[in-house]
Amino acid sequence: VSVRFEGELNHQELRMWLSELMQNTAKDLFRYKGVLAVKGMPEKFVFQGVHMLFNGSFDERFRWRDDEVRECRLVFIGRNLDREALQRGVMECKVGPLRFQVGDEVEANCDKWLKGKVIKVWDAGNPYRIRLEDGEECWGPVDTDEFVRKPVAGDEAKECVQKNPYWEQPGDGAAKPWQAQEAAAEEQPAGETCGAAAAEG
Repeated sequence: VSVRFEGELNHQELRMWLSELMQNTAKDLFRYKGVLAVKGMPEKFVFQGVHMLFNGSFDERFRWRDDEVRECRLVFIGRNLDREALQRGVMECKVGPLRFQVGDEVEANCDKWLKGKVIKVWDAGNPYRIRLEDGEECWGPVDTDEFVRKPVAGDEAKECVQKNPYWEQPGDGAAKPWQAQEAAAEEQPAGETCGAAAAEG
């Protein structure tokens, strides 16, 4: 089964979907590979896997040229594969409009819900870079309420779904894997919406 389209993916969302796919169909999914255009990243994301083994990274040797069409190509090899389900799963990871803009007050899933403000979008392949109230910065890796949401009050504010999209990310095994890696050079102008993803710093 092959999937190809012009456009960009959220690779964190794709990784979570692939993880679920491997758990459910590992015995029938022999091999899978792809070259992806990831929003906010100049390098191509190259990955491959065999059954439950996955390897993928951004490769400095393969950068998107200015005159090159950014597209995604994926191939799945196996038996009794559901073509429509695979194509639908990939397309659900395609980048769309973001829910929040620079300057918006939000809450980020950092093992617990922490209040902060969006200071940048599509930072290092993540939809949001968020400055928390204590001054630390984190990424919002996927643009859903599981990772970034509007501020809420009461008991709901304490509930935090544990999700982990940080496969083979710098900071794996660290005390704060959600933390954004490098300080943002400067805050984007309020209202700017150029991207989406998650960080450490």
